Amino acid sequence: MTIHWPKMAELEQLHATFHAAISVHDPVNGGSPAVITQRVRDILAIFIQDAELIVVSTAAAAGNYIGNGDPDDSASCPLPSGDTSATGQQGTLCTFFKYVAGGGYRRPISLCRFPQRSKRSVSL
Repeated sequence: MTIHWPKMAELEQLHATFHAAISVHDPVNGGSPAVITQRVRDILAIFIQDAELIVVSTAAAAGNYIGNGDPDDSASCPLPSGDTSATGQQGTLCTFFKYVAGGGYRRPISLCRFPQRSKRSVSL
């Protein structure tokens, strides 16, 4: 696959935006609910409204997360349903990033801790 440099720069920017939003900024205290909500919003802004995330695993987090959702709306950002079937829906991407990513299943999370890297790499 050939990647043209303008597209590569755009991909790098998306990558940086995603990691800036999902990474814990205060590893001692985590983030306040307001900070976590804003960071979930920042992550969701990267995705289209009807995005789908499919987690293939034997873990409780497996399943389909469909649509963006709103972290302040429990109807569009519900707790994971527990439906790990191939055709089931665990929730929305908001569900995944608010309750599942980083091991926060069934409770709000402080999002993820990533090691700092001086270089960004992209594998396709």
